[in-house]
Amino acid sequence: MPDINTTPQQRRMQRLTLPHLFRLADSAPSSSVRRIDIEDVRDDADSVSSLSDFWYADHVPDFAPIPAADLPTGCTLGARWQTVVLQPAVLLPWLRARLEREEGVTFIQREVRSLAEAAAAAAVPQPCDVLINASGNGARDLIPQQEDERARVKPVRGQTHLVRTAWDRVFMRQGSQYTYCIPRLDGTAVVGGVKGMGSEDPGVSEDQRMDIFGRVGDNLPHVFAAFPADFDVVRDNVGFRPGREGGPRVEKEEEVVGGGGGGLKVVHAYGVSGSGYGYSFGLGEVVSEMVDELLQASPKAKL
Repeated sequence: MPDINTTPQQRRMQRLTLPHLFRLADSAPSSSVRRIDIEDVRDDADSVSSLSDFWYADHVPDFAPIPAADLPTGCTLGARWQTVVLQPAVLLPWLRARLEREEGVTFIQREVRSLAEAAAAAAVPQPCDVLINASGNGARDLIPQQEDERARVKPVRGQTHLVRTAWDRVFMRQGSQYTYCIPRLDGTAVVGGVKGMGSEDPGVSEDQRMDIFGRVGDNLPHVFAAFPADFDVVRDNVGFRPGREGGPRVEKEEEVVGGGGGGLKVVHAYGVSGSGYGYSFGLGEVVSEMVDELLQASPKAKL
């Protein structure tokens, strides 16, 4: 779902993404993308004060306010609208196969220690004119040491749980708590969540597990058991979202010096944290525009 407290550039990327996702939902069922309704609620600890703060209201189908009587306890604002859900384990291989088959894209998996090494790995059959640095958490090791940029790149630990349920609507609460239920429309749903900025603990926290189940049960008492022990758990998940203090970095650099950069032209695209799919296609469009700008500025650049 789109982020509310964002910059104009970030809003544009999310806005550009929405039509692509809805198009996949309507025309490519094998991609796993599906349309689904969402209840998006905020409590009094959130910075959202009115429906006018939902900048995406005109860009999503069926946007409507939730009556105050229907809001969970403690929530002051909410809206229903239509969004999408997807399964990364299905969508990513689907996208890769399409790129290889239809666009002739070559994927290379290799460990690199600098942006220069990454550019060298891509320099087949001709030199790399522009490098796109979409390295996620790896950016802190690859980008040149400039000011405190490396220190801004931090993993955001997330813990979620896949549970069995027939519930078919996304629930998202933000503010004093960060609680969600995201159905996969296959008889299961992902519930969460936590945001551990800078944490790299790979273990499942039992305390957080019980806290998540308790919050989900409190917000959706008509869907889930009152006691955490009664949740029908399929799998526990811990992952590290590619975070960055200050939000995503999406910008071009005509020369990257130091740290092995070697005078490269680079477009940086990292730090989207847990909103990767919400930015995905729009981020790609903005990066493509920046690449074109760098190539047009270089008379010897090869497309």
